[in-house]
Amino acid sequence: MIATSEREAQQTPVVDNAILAMLIVLAGEVMFFTGMISAYMVSRAGFEVWPPPDQPRLSISRTALNTALLLLSAPTMLLAVRAVGRDRRRAALMWVLLTLLLGTFFVIMQGLEWVRLIGFGLTTTSGLYGAFFYLIVGAHGLHAIIGLIILFTAITVGLRTASDASCRRFVRVTALYWIFVVALWPILYTIVYVL
Repeated sequence: MIATSEREAQQTPVVDNAILAMLIVLAGEVMFFTGMISAYMVSRAGFEVWPPPDQPRLSISRTALNTALLLLSAPTMLLAVRAVGRDRRRAALMWVLLTLLLGTFFVIMQGLEWVRLIGFGLTTTSGLYGAFFYLIVGAHGLHAIIGLIILFTAITVGLRTASDASCRRFVRVTALYWIFVVALWPILYTIVYVL
């Protein structure tokens, strides 16, 4: 006969179900962005000069600063995970709030960049350059906005009302999603802005 502790050990999953679910979602997101980047690179290869001479240039330096601020939000999110793992909810709350503020600043700065580019005539209908720019950067922006909503939910619900185990799980799942958003951006920045 199997002892109770052995039975519990056999039923404990290797990876928490919420973490596994987020990893599956993120695997799909990796495929989604890989497809868009591949289409962009193939389309771009058909042009001798890229970006086309009649299209406005992207602000590499301004976006580099914005990229640095987004990258700063990764360690703050990891510090939140560490704090919640040590049952320090107040510290975790502070780190998640800082992550939310950095992410919000990134999204606002990207929005201002879009307004500037639209003013210069770069639109989805101005050619492949504009279409791919708004598709790829817009998809990332949408993911960042979803991440901000999740971070806000972590602050207002997960860190305030959930049990200790649920709180840790919520912050860890949130961190997985946010780290994906942060890690993806330098790749997109390099491919779309720099190359």
